Amino acid sequence: MNIRDQDDFQNVWLNHEYAGNKEVDYNHLKVVLIERSFLEKEAEVEDMLSMLEQEKEVPWNAYVMTTESCDRLAQTEGKLDTLLGNYLEELLENTSGIDQKAYPTLGMLYEERANHLETLYIPFVDIEGEQSGAVEDDTEKPQITAYEVWKRGRAAGLVDTDTARAAFFTQNFADDYTLQLAPELYVKVDAASCRVKETEKIGVGGLTEQIVAVTVTGEGEILSGTVSASEKEQLLNTRMEDYLNAIAAHALEKEIDITNSYRNLGADNRTWYFKYQNTPAAYEKDIKIQYLVEINWKSE
Repeated sequence: MNIRDQDDFQNVWLNHEYAGNKEVDYNHLKVVLIERSFLEKEAEVEDMLSMLEQEKEVPWNAYVMTTESCDRLAQTEGKLDTLLGNYLEELLENTSGIDQKAYPTLGMLYEERANHLETLYIPFVDIEGEQSGAVEDDTEKPQITAYEVWKRGRAAGLVDTDTARAAFFTQNFADDYTLQLAPELYVKVDAASCRVKETEKIGVGGLTEQIVAVTVTGEGEILSGTVSASEKEQLLNTRMEDYLNAIAAHALEKEIDITNSYRNLGADNRTWYFKYQNTPAAYEKDIKIQYLVEINWKSE
């Protein structure tokens, strides 16, 4: 299902069943693809979600994705080996190491209409190479090139794939996680677990800092590059901490919390919950995120 704008949604979808004597079956709908220009209009998206939820025809487990131009993506279907909806579904479900639960569905967006707790990441699909100004190649296929942040019920801007993957890893949606810690140094972490805890500490000048602490445990291995055995564990853990802390800090500059800790305040930290329940927009402005990596690195 392609949704370009409010008129498109109302005229094409709401009135489709009155155009003839055939009934549309949505049971096999794979993906709802929404253009970014529409997705960023909070009131119109609210109306759309309200209508879809009430009608109950479109499956709640349909993935939600976004793009600059639905028409542009539709033009690629002839170059694919399958229908565009199937291709986009496979693009999500075959992404290396990422649990399917990481990707937003219509049902998750419905829940956020009432809860306003989650920070979700909606895959942004583009023709690879177009945004960089590369010459268009007719053989190019749609790819996930970024993610639209859906923060507590509204669009909050694009982040790159590294940020989204770090968020999926931190929220335990990654079976494995490959990252680059130096120009020639690539590592992979398997069976990792990230534990998030909100705490406070005394910072510079005696001021209290609100810290979201993430402890990372698991097994890791070096995929390429060399590190001396004597410094391997400390060096790799420190570099991984630096990598994750840098991504988290950069995201917080955009008021995005890659740990998604706000959703659990009611159960995990009642003091913070009561402090921010009426001022959720202040949460990402007040916190700092700190990673502690305790990975056991395999011997070569």
